[in-house]
Amino acid sequence: MTDLKLLAKGALSEFMGVGMFVYIACGAAMTSKVDIVATAMAFGFTILVLAHIGHVSGGHINPAVTFSLVVTQQIPFLDAAVFASAQFLGAICGAALLHASLHHEFTGCLGANRIAPLSTVGEAFIVETLTTMILVITVYATIDPKNTNTKRMGVMPIGMAVMVCHLIAIPITGCGINPARSFGPALVAYLADLQGCDHVFDDHWVFWIAPLFGAVIGAFMYKYGYQPPEDVKESTKDEANQMYI
Repeated sequence: MTDLKLLAKGALSEFMGVGMFVYIACGAAMTSKVDIVATAMAFGFTILVLAHIGHVSGGHINPAVTFSLVVTQQIPFLDAAVFASAQFLGAICGAALLHASLHHEFTGCLGANRIAPLSTVGEAFIVETLTTMILVITVYATIDPKNTNTKRMGVMPIGMAVMVCHLIAIPITGCGINPARSFGPALVAYLADLQGCDHVFDDHWVFWIAPLFGAVIGAFMYKYGYQPPEDVKESTKDEANQMYI
């Protein structure tokens, strides 16, 4: 995507996608009092819905996914930088709207990710790395033109992967797997001085580094474990710019 008009449309798509994702999914987590199953379903189905409206940018809705696509040379660096900026801005705006529309009884730091008291930083890092890896492997399997199984299912595997990852990780980290989703609610909760959110940025680096690390592992695992033949390599790149994530 080198056309500036298309790039601007893609950035707007990522901004709106992440903003709605944070507002809807984190909002569901708050109103359900962080019921694990309900929250996991909310995050998974929200991605499933938003994936169908992200056709301009590819609907990454996650800087970790965008980063993996740059590392594997699926999209240009400029596109990735613009999309990631839009994603973080969208997450902040989505969290701000969530703060403005929820009663204080439901705020709970707006769904910001934090490491559980009984878990260590090392455990949290492993969980965030592995769950993001699972997500990215699923993404690459979905956009692989040689994979006829996922083509029949559309974007459903990605939404299901997000849901499964949340079922695993919510009790440990709240399940970040998305640096923008983690940063937006944390920043707004901190700036709004919400009760109990003074330490919302403690060990916050885990929710940036681990997902990026896991995304790269997942991308290369799929690329070198299931890389398509040379004659479909270009088709794979085209799919990456049209995928619904």
